Amino acid sequence: MKYTIQEDIGAHFLDKVVQEVKDGKTFSFVIDNIDWEEHVYEMRSDNQNQSVHAVATSIVFDRVSSSHLPDEEPQQSLASCDVVKLVQLSDSDIAIQKRVYKSIAAHILCEYIPTFKFLKDLVTHFDVPMQHKVEMQQKSLVVPFPVLFKDEKRYAEIVDVLDQLEKWVHHIYALAGKIPPEKDISNAHHVTLPSLPSTSQPDQPLSHVHPVADPNDPLAKVRVPCYSDQLTRVRIAGAKDLRAGCHTAKDQISHIYPIKCADWHCKRSFLKLIFKKLYKNSGRAAGTLRFFREKLQRRNVTRDVKHFEECEQLFLSVGRAYTVAAFLQFFGMSALDDSPSHNIPPYDVVQGNGDQKLYFDTILDKFVEEYLMQTTHDADCDEEPDDQQPDRIRQYSICLLRFFFILEDFKRAVRIGDGDRLASLRKHKLTRQGGLPLQP
Repeated sequence: MKYTIQEDIGAHFLDKVVQEVKDGKTFSFVIDNIDWEEHVYEMRSDNQNQSVHAVATSIVFDRVSSSHLPDEEPQQSLASCDVVKLVQLSDSDIAIQKRVYKSIAAHILCEYIPTFKFLKDLVTHFDVPMQHKVEMQQKSLVVPFPVLFKDEKRYAEIVDVLDQLEKWVHHIYALAGKIPPEKDISNAHHVTLPSLPSTSQPDQPLSHVHPVADPNDPLAKVRVPCYSDQLTRVRIAGAKDLRAGCHTAKDQISHIYPIKCADWHCKRSFLKLIFKKLYKNSGRAAGTLRFFREKLQRRNVTRDVKHFEECEQLFLSVGRAYTVAAFLQFFGMSALDDSPSHNIPPYDVVQGNGDQKLYFDTILDKFVEEYLMQTTHDADCDEEPDDQQPDRIRQYSICLLRFFFILEDFKRAVRIGDGDRLASLRKHKLTRQGGLPLQP
């Protein structure tokens, strides 16, 4: 008898998932396309290279519960919304933004400039408290699922992918005892599907309708989010639009909701925007991203951000260097070991007798307002700064600093699981990437 070890291992890929669902945990699907080329040894008219397409799937369990969040329909149509007002930062958003910026600046100041190391014990005072510290200390549980040999660019095949996700959801909840045996329809014969169009409508209206719970559905209250890149999200929305006229919640793929673009892809798009505006073709202009790329020989860094981690590492390194340079200018210092000539700390503060916390808070407030918050006399970052003109050098520097603090803020919010802060940052990014009026 042929022994297939892969099949034996694969037969147990649901065990951990079922146990976690029994314990009340919720999960999300993460899918992404895989494409590769198969080259033939001898090419003929009937023997050509082939492009192979597949969809990788996995399950990620939520460390922070979202059961307390409201599950209501949108209160008004997006078409009639004032988008500028919708993404406008509230006063509390701006206050938290300033606090996070002060925390980032405080860490860099005390780490790189020796004169201010006497304030290092106060750095954590500016950190935003972690609301989910215990949950974020736990290890993420990611369960790889099978790779489906389907092409996401074809609606017929992306519908098959969603059907498979629906089957897994029903199977998992049935094994976890969440579906009574008499209501388990995971293996039941499907009703005849109505005749549906072969293409989705351009705006995919039926894919964005809030699911209505069916009283006959054993999983009426189950919603499993699905994360992907933007292309896959659009294809899934089109597939759900095609299935919107089906008879059952399972055939309508109602349990796979909402369909969202993963934050990693948003971060990559934001980094591409940064490089589009700040990465120049010439490396001779000192201080630019291209200059540091050549200086540090980071040859895998390109303007199109093909190597994401390498491009991000370079930008974060340059961003920290610009922050240090901004602090040197702010304090009137010519070198790291120089003494401040502006915003000088009082003698009693340096000796530990004065109010160090008040001084630290005051200078960070002043620094953030001067270099990071949007003002009318500073050039905006919505236009590509020209680093070749002397009057644009400050614009380039301020633009790079602001982009750096936004990206660093985003990475911190992900690290501590701050969903409220991530929602605020998404609004902030929309003003940078979507052509909307800029905010602080």
